[in-house]
Order: sequence, then structure tokens, then C-alpha cells
Amino acid sequence: MNRIPLILVLVLMTTATCCETCAQNNQPQITIAHPGVTDLTADLLSLTRLAPPDEQQYGEELEAFLQDISIGMAVSKPIRIDALAASGTVSYLIWIAYEDQDEFLLNLESIGFPAFQQASPPGFFLLDAGPDKGWLQFLKNSNYAALALSTPDTHDVVMQYVLEADDPAPAFVKLEKDGASALLTLHNTERSDDSQVSRRDVFQVLREKELKAVQQRPSESTSKFELRKDAWSIFYDELERLYVEAAEFNLWSDLNQKESTLSISFDSVGIPKTSMAESIAEFGQVPDAFAEIQPIAENVLSGRMNVSIDCQRQTNANEFLDLLTIDVHNRINNSTTLKDTEKQATRVIYDDVATLFREGFASGNVNGFVEGTHNGTDFTIVGAVSSPESASLTETLKQLPLARSGNSVDQNFASAGGITIHKIQLAKGFIELADDLFGVGSDFYVGVGHDQIWLATGPGSPELMQSKIEELGSARQSEMVLSVDIGLSPWINRLHELADQRPIPAAVEDRAVWRENLLRLKQLSAALGTADHVNMSVNSSDGNFSGTVQMNKGILRFFGRRIALLTKEILDL
Repeated sequence: MNRIPLILVLVLMTTATCCETCAQNNQPQITIAHPGVTDLTADLLSLTRLAPPDEQQYGEELEAFLQDISIGMAVSKPIRIDALAASGTVSYLIWIAYEDQDEFLLNLESIGFPAFQQASPPGFFLLDAGPDKGWLQFLKNSNYAALALSTPDTHDVVMQYVLEADDPAPAFVKLEKDGASALLTLHNTERSDDSQVSRRDVFQVLREKELKAVQQRPSESTSKFELRKDAWSIFYDELERLYVEAAEFNLWSDLNQKESTLSISFDSVGIPKTSMAESIAEFGQVPDAFAEIQPIAENVLSGRMNVSIDCQRQTNANEFLDLLTIDVHNRINNSTTLKDTEKQATRVIYDDVATLFREGFASGNVNGFVEGTHNGTDFTIVGAVSSPESASLTETLKQLPLARSGNSVDQNFASAGGITIHKIQLAKGFIELADDLFGVGSDFYVGVGHDQIWLATGPGSPELMQSKIEELGSARQSEMVLSVDIGLSPWINRLHELADQRPIPAAVEDRAVWRENLLRLKQLSAALGTADHVNMSVNSSDGNFSGTVQMNKGILRFFGRRIALLTKEILDL
């Protein structure tokens, strides 16, 4: 049997606090803990049973597979894996409870890792599968086995990790107390400036390896590739801050099998005086100007944000906008359908809007809301965002008719609560996303005033915008950073319709991805039904940054089907 599935299953089941070696070299203790094979099997089966009847059989095959690979294990006891990154190469130290040592060793041999007992200490084994090696230590006092795979470069270091492995029980205290389906923790015990420098150096090695793996796709322009690579760089900036500057970070999940719901929660605290701690402290300092706006009944989208933008994020946002500007200008300049005068006007519109974004970031806080409904055919959307220089947009809108034949602007169309509302129509293809979601020729309403920009479109949107403007009250302090509630079905159905209408890509290398994306949209559209809501909330209070994502049965039905089909593929059924 191929050993890869076992490794994948173990990663699903575990990870946990780093051993003493990591603490000594200033690296964080990173932990994922899982209640064990019995709970894992029950969770996976609860998902695959949501799949169509003809695919549920693969859940039964998965159950049999998990039973096979857990021979010799104490399946009802929790499992743990430590992520160790002391040398810039990540290794995983795994604790698995065992019932029978001989059966456990035979199981390892059956998946390609024969174990050879070493002279000392007792219960210490070399795992040798040709080029793949590792170490195993039986911990008699706890009836756990600690094991880790190694590379030629890490063989000696990993041996030391395994030899120093102790009782895994401390990693399970919070898991069992919270009754979580899985738990990940990151804890930095060393918090000095020097320890942070050490962690940053290690992370930079990992970051460099990952970014080198981001390669330009055959059909991708250089400017689009640079944009995508920069997006990954921003992601690793945030991950680095967490790795280096977090005093503690916890991430846990709770799968409710009876109700078929899943929640994923997190909380984090920064080391005092670090940029992470200072960034968290900035959230909630600016009052929420849209706090009095009420959700629309039967909405399919409801969002709120009051997000602090610190210096690092301002720098990253501006660099991303620089690259986006290059990409947009290239596409404008290379257009074969636009006249020179239209190209010039389009560049002015884009540059003016980009300037509004930059000024918003420079203010240090972005505040906004959005509400959306769907009548079975059309979306109606209304929203607003803080914008210190919003008044300049009035002049920018005058460029729209110059940018494309068919664009039109009806300035000063209406007003409400000190907000001036302009009505615009966009020519087909001017903004393809607007055509796709709201239909060609739809009316858009842009409101300007009070350092805010408003936008609405769809049936009844002018009246809806005016009613929401009238709801504006006094800004108030709030712990809310981000809140989103979305009913996915109408959005996914629309995306599926659009994907189905688009032709097969001309480039052969793009076709596999196109087919896979179309298949996933089809499966997700079929799975969602009415239990389609995803809710996310993020809050900041007293230096603690926390949040929760909740998913309903429709999303879990999709997950269950993917697990069933993946089982079919891996086990070659």
C-alpha cells in the first residue's frame, strides 16, 4: 500500500507543541492536536453521509482504510504532531498512542517503513525506507510512540527531537477542555528582541523557498504574474508577523455532526511592543460611521468592516496598487478596440480611483458596509466606504463618457442626507465583472459626500440607497473589525452559469484547471440548497484579536462529496 495516504491522514489528525529543542533556539511551539482515529472516522463519515447515495459507499471504504492503517494504535486516544522549523526546514514530530508495540511496528512495515531497533536507549528505532528515513521512540510511561521522518540534512537533528520527546498529555488539555474537533496552537515562550530576530531569520528561509515555487503560468502575462507573486508575498508578511511576534495563537474547529454545522475559531495576542500588538491595539479606535445601518431582511450578503491599516499594510497595499497600475495600463495600452482618446480617459479614471484607495489606506482606517438581496433573477446591492477625498470622484465621473461609447453619466440625479447621487450606465465590456453579476446595461448609482462613497445597483436600488443614507446616525465605538454573512447559492449559481458559458481555453495547459473549476462549481451549486450561509466575525478587544467562521449543511455536503471522491481516487476504487 502507498505510504502517502497515511501521512495525509496523520496531518489531518494532528499536530502539537514543539519539544524543548525548539524553545532553546527561540522558535515557536506549534501544536495541532486531534481527539484520535475514532473521532476522525466519525467526523469524516458524518460528512460523506451527506454526499449523494451512490457516493456514500466511498465513506465506508474510507472507514475500512482508517481501520487498516490504525492497527496497533489506541484509536480512542488523542494524537499530536509538532511542527519544528529550527533550521529553516520544517520537520514533523508525531505522537500516536499504541496498544500493541509489535502490531504497531508491523503496520509501519506494511506501509513501507520497516523499523530497526537501536542499541540504546530501549524502545528506540531507525525507520529506513531507502532514501526516506526517520526515527521512532516508544514512551513506555505514556504508551505513546513518538516518530518523525527526516532528510539527509535533518537526520541527526530529527533524531535528537525524537530522543527528547516526552509525554504529549499537556497538548491535550485545551483540546479536551474545549471539546474541539481539532486544535492548533502557536506559543512563543522566548519574547526578547534577539529571539524575534532569530525567528525572523528562520522564517525568511522558509518564505524564500515558498516564493521560489510561485512560477509564471504559460498563458500568464508578466504583469499578472508579478501581481500574483506580490499577493503571496503579502500573505507571507502576515504569516511572518504571526510566527515571530505572536505571544499566543489558537485555532480550533467544532464539527456538530447532529446539526451538520462547522465552526472554526481563532484568538491571538501579540508580544508587547511588537508591531502585531500595536496593530491589534489600533482596531476599534476609529468609531464606526455605519454602526446604525440595519441589515436588509432576507439578504444574501451582509458585510461590515472597520479595519485599521498599519504602516506595514499601507506599504504592502501601495506596492500592490503599483503593480496593479502597471497591469491595467498595459491592458489599456494594448487594447485594439479603444481609440487613443478612450485609452487616455480610461487611464485617468483608473488612476483617480487608485488615488482614492491610496488616500483611504493613508488615513489608517477603512470603514464600510454592504447589503445585498436576490429576487431569483437579479442582485440588488448597496454599500458605502469611508473615503477622505471622496469629493474628487465627482470630477472623475465626467471621464466615463469619454472612456467608452455607450457610457453615460447623469450627475446630481438625486440627493439624500447630504449625499449627492449620480446615475451612470456602463457600455458592454467596460467592466466585465459588472456585466457578469448585474447584467449589461444595468444602472449604477454613485453617492458622494461626508468623506464617503456610496454605490448601489439592481432593482429598487435608488430607493434602497436613499433609505440607508437616512439610517446613518452618529458614529460609535465598536469591537467589530469584520463581519460577513453570505448566502452562497445565488452567487455560486451565477458563477456556474458564467463558467458554463465560457469557451474551452485555447491554451492546452489551461484546460485541466478550467475543467476542474467548472466541475467544482457544478458540485458546489448542487450541494448548497437552502442551507448555504457562511458567517464570519472578527473582533478586537483588550489586546485580543479573535474571530469565528460558521458553515451550514450545504457547505459540509460539498466537503463530504469531495472527501468521498478523493477517497475513490486515492484508493483506486
